[in-house]
Amino acid sequence: MNLTRWVKMANTLFLRRISNALFLLMTWVFTITSAQGQPFSIGEASLILNDADRQNREVGFEVFYPADQAGVDVPVSTASSGKFPVVVFGHGFLMEYGAYENIWRALVPEGFVVMLPTTEGGFSPSHAVFGEDLAFLSRSVSILDVDSTSLFYGHLAHRTAVMGHSMGGGAAHLAAASEPAINAIATLAAAETTPSAITAAANIPQPALVIAGSNDCVTPPATHQIPIYNAIPGNNKVYISIEGGSHCLMAESNVFCNIGEMSCSPAPTITREQQHIIINRYLIPWLKHHLMDDTTAGNQFFDLLPADTSVTYQIGGTVPAGKHHSPTLSVIRVYPNPARDHIVVKEDSHDPVLFQLYDGSMRKVVKQQFITKTRISVSHLPPGLYHYTTTSSNGGTESGRLVLLRP
Repeated sequence: MNLTRWVKMANTLFLRRISNALFLLMTWVFTITSAQGQPFSIGEASLILNDADRQNREVGFEVFYPADQAGVDVPVSTASSGKFPVVVFGHGFLMEYGAYENIWRALVPEGFVVMLPTTEGGFSPSHAVFGEDLAFLSRSVSILDVDSTSLFYGHLAHRTAVMGHSMGGGAAHLAAASEPAINAIATLAAAETTPSAITAAANIPQPALVIAGSNDCVTPPATHQIPIYNAIPGNNKVYISIEGGSHCLMAESNVFCNIGEMSCSPAPTITREQQHIIINRYLIPWLKHHLMDDTTAGNQFFDLLPADTSVTYQIGGTVPAGKHHSPTLSVIRVYPNPARDHIVVKEDSHDPVLFQLYDGSMRKVVKQQFITKTRISVSHLPPGLYHYTTTSSNGGTESGRLVLLRP
């Protein structure tokens, strides 16, 4: 064997061994990464519970939950902690649970259980009864978790959000106002109901996320979502309007909803897929923040808003009907950022401005009104990440993040 051929063979053998080693290493890394970050599969079950406080009223519901393999009545996943928070979701008028496949397919892989009641689906639904059904299912979470005969025995975290679309969104406010087992509320194009969701909203202590579509002609924001949002007390609330979004695009295509939307205007200017992407962009981190105590997700939620041209928004405060709130920070300047012992807030319009600063739990720690420029001491505040909002006398609002370091 000549030297040249021997060298070629040695090099080939060496490269093969290196390639095999790299392949094994990459396979190992991929396996470990997949095991840690792979989303859950979706299990499904149809259940009925009886509410003893309402003459044993039967409340049927479809439930979708994290599983290790997809299927009907398959075991709940034992991965992670094995304890999953619950989202109870109310449907819209004449809309079945299947219209909200976009919701459970987004939430379940992230570690949420989603319960969708199948009650009050006829032409004459009772909003009050539907709200009571949502509240009842929220209470039942703790019962299912400790019932040894339940599919969910030992798998439910006692953290619950109530959600809903249209009629279900209004009913969710009725439920949240009366049920302390509910930890948060998030709604999509919520409708005013009978009894009034607007009136009920004034008694909601939970963190609230109200998502609307700017082109919703079925439940126009000015007479539905905005009054509901404005009635919610405190500042632990967020209003998001999807630019060009509509009422029916909150869900999957539904005949009855489509008929209602075809008879009014304006029409949506974005696609259903685009609207679902925007909903998930904010709904998932918001729920993780409030039901899983995920501060990283909470920071992600607030960091996304200022630069997102697909939405306008309001954090805390009130939304004036018919006005849009710019997500840019073009008028107000807050500096230095990061700050240590003080900040300067400056505006260019010469209108009175209210500056408010909130800590990581959305507790207000600074409130100050000024014109043109003000200097505010923050030396008394602990270091960390803060959120601020500014509201000018002309109704404009802006917001941003502020990092405080130790003095």
